[in-house]
Amino acid sequence: PDLAPRLGDPSDRIRAEAVRALGAIGAPALPPLVDACSSEEARIRSAAAEALGFSAAPPPDAVRAILDRARDGAAEVRAAALRSLTRWGDLVPEADARAAMTENLRHEDESVRLAAVDGFIDRPAMLPPAADDLEALATQEGDAAPLAAFLLGRLGAEAPSRLLRALKDDRSPVEPIAEALARIGRPAVPALNEAAASDSPRVRRGAVLALG
Repeated sequence: PDLAPRLGDPSDRIRAEAVRALGAIGAPALPPLVDACSSEEARIRSAAAEALGFSAAPPPDAVRAILDRARDGAAEVRAAALRSLTRWGDLVPEADARAAMTENLRHEDESVRLAAVDGFIDRPAMLPPAADDLEALATQEGDAAPLAAFLLGRLGAEAPSRLLRALKDDRSPVEPIAEALARIGRPAVPALNEAAASDSPRVRRGAVLALG
């Protein structure tokens, strides 16, 4: 389609409009978008990866292109690829999606970490193998930490211990962790009662918030 060259437009607005338009076109737009994922320009790779994510039935070469871009050297490209994997959901094999998301939970760029953690929200089966990385993310500053805490709260029996361990870290967000513990409900109460007597003020505060 003639819109493909607009993926490299210097205007953010025009690139965004090209992404939406190409995504709406569907199958005829896929080959040039897959090719654009290999562009030398990061902004073209990023826009192409974003546009591919709007395909309702991505062919195998599109999925492979996005999985490759999830390991791109440019953070903006990685984040776009991860968002596309999230949009595709179960259309991407779980093992491939889990590997891409888990790897990027540890990325240095906040936008990449946020895109990665988003990918777990609608695919709970991917959570247990990523538990250690999610716990580590919950102790970091930034917008991804509260989401990581939310996901840790969905881990079943091990959720309270992981959340309370994360709460001990001075960098972790107290309120989101307390909210995640509160959502667990009755199974978390014994651990919370014990945590309410902790030597750590932040652990006591989080426990009291969750119990309240």
